[in-house]
Amino acid sequence: MGRGCYILPGKDWRYIRHPSYDCHAKRFIGLRQRFKTFVTSSIVQKGFDLLKAEISAQKIRLHDATSAEHNAESSTFHANSMTFQQTMRQRELKKWLNAPDYEHDLRIANDLRYEGTCGWLSRRQPYIDLGMSSSSLFLYIHGIPGSGKTVLSSWIINDLRNVPGTALLLYHYFKDTDANKRTPLSAVRSFIDQLHDYLRHTHSPLLADLELNLEKASLDRSGHVGYAHLWNIFSPSAAALASLL
Repeated sequence: MGRGCYILPGKDWRYIRHPSYDCHAKRFIGLRQRFKTFVTSSIVQKGFDLLKAEISAQKIRLHDATSAEHNAESSTFHANSMTFQQTMRQRELKKWLNAPDYEHDLRIANDLRYEGTCGWLSRRQPYIDLGMSSSSLFLYIHGIPGSGKTVLSSWIINDLRNVPGTALLLYHYFKDTDANKRTPLSAVRSFIDQLHDYLRHTHSPLLADLELNLEKASLDRSGHVGYAHLWNIFSPSAAALASLL
């Protein structure tokens, strides 16, 4: 006979619980419930830890993304600000330089020229030499007023622009009836303006020096910034560009 039951004699055998069974059963049920609760709590805790770790990782990724976006926006803002300041500076320099509207003069001369005319010049040896020579040459065209020198000059400008290897061509139209176009000073202003546009469009490192020299000249309060002063600004920049082409 075990400790947990009694065997009664006779035909009616019955299992009789030990008097402490109910107490042990309750304790067992309580332990089982607590074990289930512990297991459940452990699973929940593990899931919570995983969720917490994922949230921390998401925070780090979000911080990194926000920092990267902020840095990109800051860089873009700085670049835009520098570009805006440079643009405003260039506008002020152009306003001070006050170059004649040489492009307008060229358009008018082109409109006056009939299609197919002026081509005869391309067959003249002096003009051929001008386009082929690597040294400095002058082509002097003269005529009475109204003979077509301006129109012929417009043809020359357009033709030389199409010559292979021509990087920059500077021009100026002298007009005796226009005080802003008839002096050597007006010509050098035109040259500097065209040179500045070329250096700016090609992002040349020579642009900074040219703008610095122009800015210094613009701050001269004596009012004596004349042809010689501007030529001394233009000539070194043009020579430096020529050495790079």
